[in-house]
Amino acid sequence: MDPLQQRMMKVMPLIFAVMFAFAPAGLTLYWTMNGWLGLLQQWIITKRVGSEAAKAKS
Repeated sequence: MDPLQQRMMKVMPLIFAVMFAFAPAGLTLYWTMNGWLGLLQQWIITKRVGSEAAKAKS
């Protein structure tokens, strides 16, 4: 992994924690749920595309 990416992976959670600490609770809940739902959506899409690609090869 690129050293810059490694540094960002270490620093970004701290930046988000500080940002969320001073944001209203509703906004923090919205950001958190939106992030989780986005991850779930991406996982489902990736899984479907992967299974369709496997079917196309056989």
